[in-house]
Order: sequence, then C-alpha cells, then structure tokens
Amino acid sequence: KKWMQVLSVICFLLALLSKEYAITLLLLLPLAFYLFNKDTITKSIQETLPYLVLATFYVFVRYVIVHPLISDTADTIQNNAYAYATGSQKIATEISTCLNYLRLLIFPHPLSSDYSYNTIPYKDFSNLAVWLSVLVNSGLIVAFVYFVRRRSVLAFAIAFYLLNLLLISNLVFSIGATMGERLIYHSSVGFAIAVAYLLCHAAMRSTSGKIGLGMLMMLLVVLCGYKIIQRNADWKDTFTLSMHDIKVVPNSFLMNGNVAIMYMNKSEDEKNESERNRDVDNALLYFNRAIAIDNKFLQGYIYKSAIFFKAKQADSFIVCVDKVKEINPAYPFLWEVYFNAGVLFYKKAEYTKALQAWQKSLAVNPDYPKAKNAIDILYSANLLPK
Repeated sequence: KKWMQVLSVICFLLALLSKEYAITLLLLLPLAFYLFNKDTITKSIQETLPYLVLATFYVFVRYVIVHPLISDTADTIQNNAYAYATGSQKIATEISTCLNYLRLLIFPHPLSSDYSYNTIPYKDFSNLAVWLSVLVNSGLIVAFVYFVRRRSVLAFAIAFYLLNLLLISNLVFSIGATMGERLIYHSSVGFAIAVAYLLCHAAMRSTSGKIGLGMLMMLLVVLCGYKIIQRNADWKDTFTLSMHDIKVVPNSFLMNGNVAIMYMNKSEDEKNESERNRDVDNALLYFNRAIAIDNKFLQGYIYKSAIFFKAKQADSFIVCVDKVKEINPAYPFLWEVYFNAGVLFYKKAEYTKALQAWQKSLAVNPDYPKAKNAIDILYSANLLPK
C-alpha cells in the first residue's frame, strides 16, 4: 500500500539519523524485494530508489556536520587498538576477529565489556585462525550466491549477517576497537533468522521433529536465560563489572587501568586505614599491569605519581614524572610537578636530589621563580656537599 511505502521511507530516514548501520538497507531492501516479493532484479532496484534518495540526503547532512570537525586526539593505543600493529597484522587480526563474533553468537561465553589492546593479540597470516575465518566467511559468501538463486530466506539471513559484520570489522571503516559484543547485535538478526529457519525446516518434517524442536527451544531458553541473569548481576555497577571482567580479559591494558583507577578512588573514601592501604596497593598492582602491557600508558604514570606523592615516596614519584615527560614533553605544568618532587626531597634532607628535581623544573620552564628561589636557598644555606 502506498501509505505504508511512504511510512517505510520516513522510518528509513529516522533509522539513518539514529544509527548509520541502516545504510545496509540500501542493499538489503532490493534483495528482500527480489526474494520475498518475487520481483525482477530491475524492479527491485527501482523500488529502492526512494530510499537511495534519502540515503544521499543523509550522507550530505552527515558530511556537512561531521566533515569540518578535525580531531586533535593523538593516535594512541587508547583510541586506536591497532596503533602498534603493522599493516599486515592489522588486516590479519581484523579477519580473525570476524570468527570471534560468530563463535560468541554460537556459544556466548565468556563475555566481556572490553576488548581493548591487548585482549586480542595481533595476528599475522601464518596464524591458523586467520585462514579459518577466511574459509568460514568465504563459505558464507558462496552459500549466499547459492541461496539467492533459489530465492531462499537463507540468502537474506546471510546478507544481513555479513553486511552488518562488514561495518564493524574494521576492514572498511576503522572503529577504534578490535571488537565489542554490542557491535554484533545487528548481525545477530541475520544469525537468528538462519538458525530459526534451519531448525524449523528440519523439525517440521515429522511429529517427532516438532517435539524435538520444542524440547531444544526449552533447553535454549533455560540455558540462555540462566546466562542472561548471571551476566546481569555483573552489570550491577561499574566496579562489580570491572572486577568480574578483569578475570576474563586479564591482558586488557584498559581494563587493568580502569580497575586501578577504581581502587584509587575507593581508597579516597575509605575510613579504615588498613583497607585504604590495601586499596592503594591494589591500585598500584593494576597500574603496573597496565603499564607492563603498554609502557606508554600516560594516565597510568600520572595516577601512580599521585599515589607516590601522597605517600611522600619522592624517588618513586620522580621516576613516574620523568616517564610522563618522556611520553608527553608538553604535559601541562611539568615544571610545578618537578618542583613538588624537589620539596619532598628537601623535607627528607636529600638536598642533592632536591637540586636535581628543581633543575629539571627549570629545564622545562627556565623562568619558573619558585625553582630559582629554592636553588638559591640550597646554595646560600650551604646544604649541598662540597
């Protein structure tokens, strides 16, 4: 009906404005017309033209709004999981990750809220998982061609799965992360269509098949329901989720960093001294793990320096500050941080180290008056060894 077609076009525009995944409908719609309406290829394309016009309008609007915005964010491992990968490693890892998504759709365990560097180690083309992924996804493409000729619903299911997977695979568009469970949500529709179709097709041939399908569905509902309820408990709050998921992805530098920050924040509110000290120790433990995974983890050194400053551990404090300067020489107010390190050494009567810290302060900002005055006091009071 015409009014439904108009409503459909409006909904398509709203879908595009909500999430760019809807762009895949430009290919899925003519496929649906061809498969389900039994239209010719030419007619199927013609029926898609109104959607194409709106998609063109959407791309124009997006270009006007987004294109002028130039990001000044550094290409670090925090915002680009492939920052340390070679070109071939990036492509190989992206290909193998496609298989990870399919595995989780089939068997959703274990689950994690984070897959940042180095949760999924970089792979090269000598890795078996890469070629297995190539084989499986190539097989799906071949299957699509086979089923589209027979106008089977399975062709639509495979296309729905692969097209949405392509958007999140990093192979076409860089999304910054290696993978994320939420990202496969759209593709899971195609997966669910295929599984439902195959199960029903197999079961409807006999009464025993129908009974078997019913029992299988009950089992799936119970098992998946249990998994959902169990996983929901992990999402009680950020701390509970992170403490669970760090066990699932212990090699994630971001998860280690987040857990460390949570322990650090927890220590700030802790009244019991022994508990507070335990929280600080845990924070240092996870910061060290994150830094071991990525020794350019700037925030890790910054937070560690704050812990050491509060504990008046001057030597450890200045080591972290030196690392901050090495990673980012333009880090704000470094001269003041070095000055504070010198104050810590001065209070401990370690005057030579205090001098070195204040000299580092002047190396960053030669006109910093506090460092100049402090050095003058050292010399005038004869506090330095002859």
